[in-house]
Amino acid sequence: MYRRPVHLIAALLGLSAGLGLPACERSEVPVATRKPAPARDSARKPDTAREAGPFVYARAQKTEAAVPARFTAGLPTRLADFRGDWSRFPPRALITAGLGAGDAGMQARFLAAIRKAAADGALDEKLSSAYTSLLGYSPGEAACGWLLAALGAEKDARVRGVLYGGLSRCRQPRFASAFERDDAPADAVLESVFSAFGRTPARWNPQLARVAREVVAKGKRHEIRKLSVVLGRYPGPEPLRLAAELQKEIQDPEQRALVAIGLGERKDEQAKALFEAACGHPKVKEDPLCQPRKADEEKAEPEKPDLAREVRGYDFDPAARIAAEPGLRGPIVSALAACLGDLKADEYSRAACLARLASLDRKRAAAELAKVEPGCFKSDRARQAAASLRRFGEPGALEARLHELGLLAKPEPVEAAGLAARDVLEAAGRVHSFDTETGQFPNEHDGLLSELAALAGEAMQGAVFEEIPPKNDRGPYVLRGYLHGKRWEVRAQNLGDWYDMHAVLGLLNAMLRDEKSEIRYVSLPTGDQTASVLAGPAGGILAAAGDGLIGLAGAADGMQAGKDFEERVLKALKAGGIEGVQNLRVKAD
Repeated sequence: MYRRPVHLIAALLGLSAGLGLPACERSEVPVATRKPAPARDSARKPDTAREAGPFVYARAQKTEAAVPARFTAGLPTRLADFRGDWSRFPPRALITAGLGAGDAGMQARFLAAIRKAAADGALDEKLSSAYTSLLGYSPGEAACGWLLAALGAEKDARVRGVLYGGLSRCRQPRFASAFERDDAPADAVLESVFSAFGRTPARWNPQLARVAREVVAKGKRHEIRKLSVVLGRYPGPEPLRLAAELQKEIQDPEQRALVAIGLGERKDEQAKALFEAACGHPKVKEDPLCQPRKADEEKAEPEKPDLAREVRGYDFDPAARIAAEPGLRGPIVSALAACLGDLKADEYSRAACLARLASLDRKRAAAELAKVEPGCFKSDRARQAAASLRRFGEPGALEARLHELGLLAKPEPVEAAGLAARDVLEAAGRVHSFDTETGQFPNEHDGLLSELAALAGEAMQGAVFEEIPPKNDRGPYVLRGYLHGKRWEVRAQNLGDWYDMHAVLGLLNAMLRDEKSEIRYVSLPTGDQTASVLAGPAGGILAAAGDGLIGLAGAADGMQAGKDFEERVLKALKAGGIEGVQNLRVKAD
């Protein structure tokens, strides 16, 4: 998707809206004792009105209407269908949302279309890629589990190729073993490892020797470079041995060098020798992978594990780390405690360390937290996590309270949840978080509506949505929701590449209100241009906010935060170029 340069620059510099606050202030009132602040609503639209506190309702036009026929039609079977008039087929966003939610009917239509394309001889690389795109950039657990099951039952190799392509987008480690099969396509195996966001693979994939030779045989520079990065991510001697073998087999000097330039992150001497020799080639020495590393990364001897840094990592899993090395439990607990007390560290890291420490030793976490002033956490989520541990000291106590409020189906602890109520609700599937900037036109409000509808469970069972975008990028959108033989229609403001969250939440709440449901949707604070939407009983939401378990936000707060930050970056660029952006955090304090 297209992104404005200002966001790229901000991302490269590690900035986000809401950063730059002091590390600690003693005047902060614990969240559990504070009343929720009124939600900010700075961009109300003609079709929406605020009622009942934080809940937004659309002034929707309601009529008796059946779901349009195209919503239940089959999916495209030719590449020309994907590139031509889409009005005969279900909305793309509806397909992606259905596959993501594990909708059996959409799964059946998806497979039927692929099989028909294969039978007609039309399932080439481009059409396969078009089908894969319908699964979305990063499919969820439901979609990935279905892809794996369908892969095992499918006999047609061409159809399996499409399923493998979709599965290669699944980031969950448990799906990695599927790419160790002999029939796994080379491009899917390569993509599955390359797209794992830098995580170290659990073990060497024996298919990589075959995959590497297929990639080299194609001779495409970008694919060989991607292969080198993949080889650099695997530990052990196998990737080095394969890289050395490939260099002996490859005739082209540039390709021979490309195979090894991804080994630069490894510390062993053989990898270092292959890497430095490869980066000596004149056509690859300017590649970013060959740029000089920091002095502390060029030590001849391998570094010892740095637990102080490791425990703060985005993907750090303390339970998995201890399972691999039981002797590290004590050092990891100590490192997490030190992280929590390090007021010079960023707030996200300290909040993550608190949750990880509590998952290992709740009493130790509570004791370490008692040493930290309440004002040392600034964001709503971090404050709520700290307040939750102070208030709900026993495991399961928070879940029991949320169940009492009707926000959780069961009172048992939720697996993989954090400390804050929002973490628990998100892990339980009652909160959906997303970027309010889409980076595209049209924005596909219908896809977002479908994803949010899944949060309400039975209350929105069978609901489908439609977006009619403005012509020539001008004028408002029209959003429609269908449920129980009725259609709700509302205008959505054309905000460029930003969702109209008033129209989205307003339409959902209007449908639920008219259907006599107690479920409502509300936004939770994020502090940046993302949005987090909670679905639950209205009374339970208000009670949880009154208890200080959750905060409440205006529907447009995420968009407003993003636009405010964008304006600050543009001003900084005008004032001082890249240096101005680098100093933005200080100037914004």
